[in-house]
Amino acid sequence: MKRSTKMGLAALVMITSATAFADHHGERSGPQGDRHHAEKRGGHGNIHKMLFNLDLTDEQRDQVKALLKAAKQPKDERPSAEERQAKREAKRAAMQELMNADSFDETAAKAIIAERQQRQTERELQQMKTHYELMQILTQEQRDELAAKQQERMERRQSRK
Repeated sequence: MKRSTKMGLAALVMITSATAFADHHGERSGPQGDRHHAEKRGGHGNIHKMLFNLDLTDEQRDQVKALLKAAKQPKDERPSAEERQAKREAKRAAMQELMNADSFDETAAKAIIAERQQRQTERELQQMKTHYELMQILTQEQRDELAAKQQERMERRQSRK
């Protein structure tokens, strides 16, 4: 095999591996999923843990639990593992088709980017709505305490870097 062919093949394998890893990364499922990426998937990170560490009344606890449960997509509405895998494969194939084309199709690239941005926008909007509704359950004292705990957490994270 010619050296240029080997180099091209090696580059293609690296690009394919990188896009496969990047596409799959962050789409984990399960009861806990990948906690590190909870917010990217529209999860609520550790805010629910912080909420339950506050001095909530029984009524508030019930409201928080109900709200978090309602915010989750019901299992019967979630796509199956096979459907998610097929979707990932279709995205990967579209990306590979774009990368392997004779000329760059900017319109197709923008469509892929727009779809990704739309999904991200929808997840973030849902997360913000749920967070707002959670905050409405709390008293002003509890909100202040939660804000202080979140600030402490951010400072600890910053000190680790």
